[in-house]
Amino acid sequence: AYALKYHLDPKRRSLTDMVRDWERYWPTHIPLPHPSPRNIRWFRTNPWFEAEVIPVLQARVSELLAGDAEGSGDFESPGGSSE
Repeated sequence: AYALKYHLDPKRRSLTDMVRDWERYWPTHIPLPHPSPRNIRWFRTNPWFEAEVIPVLQARVSELLAGDAEGSGDFESPGGSSE
């Protein structure tokens, strides 16, 4: 959480708050928890992350790898607003 606070928003209270508000930073940044075994509890108590954030991130990575995206601002988030 220290790196996220430093780079994205020092006023945020917790890792969960910043990750839950991921659309605020999209598409130029996306706050993610570290995928270490020490964070398994976080992933289990926050199933919305795997259900909501991971599919959007996978789709964006696929677009970029396929060369479909012209720029970082042409992707529409699931909330319906594009950046």
